[in-house]
Amino acid sequence: MPYHCILSHHTHTLLSPSSSYLHRHSGPRNWNVEVPEDTGYAPQFNDNNGFNDKQGAEWNYVGDKYVHIGENIYCHRNTPSGPRDCNGHFYDKGLIGRAHSQGAEVYISIGGWSSSSVFPVLAASGQARRTFAKNCVGLIREYGVDGIDIVWEFPGYTPNGGTGDDAKNFVLLLKDVRSALDAYQQVAFPNNEKTFGLTAALPCVPEMIAYQDIAGLNEVLTELSLKTFDFHGAWNDKVGVNSPLFDQPPEKFESAGMSVHGCTERWVQGGADKSKINIGVPFYGRTYLGADRLYGPHGGADTGHWKEHGGAPQYHEILDNLLEMISLRDDVTKTQYAYFAEDRGLVSFDDNQSICDKVEYSIENEYHGLCVWDLSGDLTETYSTPLLDMINLKLGNGIKLDCELFRAETRDENGEVVAPPDVKPNPWYGKYRCGKQ
Repeated sequence: MPYHCILSHHTHTLLSPSSSYLHRHSGPRNWNVEVPEDTGYAPQFNDNNGFNDKQGAEWNYVGDKYVHIGENIYCHRNTPSGPRDCNGHFYDKGLIGRAHSQGAEVYISIGGWSSSSVFPVLAASGQARRTFAKNCVGLIREYGVDGIDIVWEFPGYTPNGGTGDDAKNFVLLLKDVRSALDAYQQVAFPNNEKTFGLTAALPCVPEMIAYQDIAGLNEVLTELSLKTFDFHGAWNDKVGVNSPLFDQPPEKFESAGMSVHGCTERWVQGGADKSKINIGVPFYGRTYLGADRLYGPHGGADTGHWKEHGGAPQYHEILDNLLEMISLRDDVTKTQYAYFAEDRGLVSFDDNQSICDKVEYSIENEYHGLCVWDLSGDLTETYSTPLLDMINLKLGNGIKLDCELFRAETRDENGEVVAPPDVKPNPWYGKYRCGKQ
């Protein structure tokens, strides 16, 4: 799946190149223009995208011009051949223009789970890598975006077409993209008034981390976005936490290193710069049919209570159902979970407090920032964005904002937390009243 995210310390938004709102240029509507194949420039397909390859392997960007078919009319292609789309492009009204007006950067994200099976073959070919890199420059030239994000899920992962050469070839692919971006920048922005980022979404399962060329990736990438979610789910035989900040208790569910802390520590120990690391935070949950406690048995994903998204509800959907559920805090993993008391069914998710904890962890460890999957997850019917607001609130206030203020748990008629028998309630409500200490 495309990896849409927003990074908090150095804000930018990632978009899939197939998104319908990636139109850059303003101009009149022109619905019927066709450009002859031999006269023009197709920004992202089957040409050199402004590069002159006569000098062999050198990245020689010469800046071919677009086809000129009229004042302020620009074209792009949706398919590798045939007529170009020359509909009007209203840059200032589109998402890219609006993001730029707020000082944010926009990257195009390429790949995702359903598209990653092509990467092993692509990355193994020097010519294919070069063509891909030039196409990345074409996307930047056409749409005015600020960088490229690669989502290969995952190098070396054989169930999705991975091979034993993926680790080295991934670095070679990224180096070609980096070289192409730099060559374009030197001509288009010779005074360094603009630079282009290159980022990647990277795995967190310990076995997959061990396969990566961490030093090579760290050298070529401007940011490393770690997929610190989907650690546990209905594929496990026990109920687990979707995105634990720290490891689950081994005596209840042994999964060493399967946490935000475990993932980031492995990448840093492997040679990744802390200043490049982004922690992933999920705006969705993982569900378990027939369950009412962590680390217990379950009957698979709960697609009965949560019919959309294959039993992985977005945060706004969880909010809509919380009044019917018992919601509790797990202080070991620093996450929230909730279950239906009558017919059972549990969801592990991040709420305001757990999101606040992850931001605090990022600040304390001097990481670059955070990335979100995905921004639509906490958009409510009233257009509020509680989790995104929490990220910004915590970033704005830093360590002095106590995340414990945002603890939310179900209580009985006496005001006591409804806790499982083996969990001691945290008496936070004795320390805080009405949001003040």
